[in-house]
Amino acid sequence: MRPAAPGHSAPDPATGIHQLERYLAAHAEAQRALRAAESFADRMPQLSSTERRHLVRLYAREHILTSERLCAELAWQRRAHQARDVLRRRCVVVATLVSTACCGFALFALQTLTTR
Repeated sequence: MRPAAPGHSAPDPATGIHQLERYLAAHAEAQRALRAAESFADRMPQLSSTERRHLVRLYAREHILTSERLCAELAWQRRAHQARDVLRRRCVVVATLVSTACCGFALFALQTLTTR
């Protein structure tokens, strides 16, 4: 492996792997869309070859757009769920700190009252 050029950091392997996974997933989804489009067009033998190609192209594109919308919605839901979890954890920490402070204050007050 070559060292990074001066002023440039070495590429992160995890980033490269993530990009490759995204490319492979997109390619697999495109192949699934094309197979679904071909299967749909096969049910319409009356189409000319030009009409069939056009239908396959439109169907595959719509299939991919639907998949992208679904993935975006799922990603949004995941981020919202993570944000709720963070908020919940913060509330538990604050509640614990407040109850600890109240207990400490109560013990201090009790000790002060009993020593007089």
